[in-house]
Amino acid sequence: MRINGSKKDKTRLDLCCEEIESNIKYLGVWRNGKCFSKEHLRERTLSTWRAAYLLKQHLDLNSNKMSPQLKLHQFKAYVRPITYYGLENCVISQCEKQTMEGLMIKQMLGLDKRSRTSNLLYALRIEPVCSKIKKIKLNHNKRNK
Repeated sequence: MRINGSKKDKTRLDLCCEEIESNIKYLGVWRNGKCFSKEHLRERTLSTWRAAYLLKQHLDLNSNKMSPQLKLHQFKAYVRPITYYGLENCVISQCEKQTMEGLMIKQMLGLDKRSRTSNLLYALRIEPVCSKIKKIKLNHNKRNK
């Protein structure tokens, strides 16, 4: 069963012969009767921003004393896994992926929102979010076979 679908797709979610009309959390992913995962994506985004804010608050990431490489390592170790949790079965647009990660990296490094994300990713040697999610999905499919 596909989580994201077109507006025409409508699947009944049943639990003990009763139809579930609102959202249900199944294996860490929020699902609704229309098979969209917007609630899950919203929750992942909020959790990611919350984790970044806590790192920023407790480790003083805004100071110039901390090197960009150390900030980047903290992003990769703490923030990125929170973002990618449960995205193996979700269909996300290319724009949403790039926007979310670009804003997070810029905030961690204390840069302006208007700076170029692609140049920043290459300079910091960060794997682009699209290829990272492809690897996650391939590993998920490999485990399930």
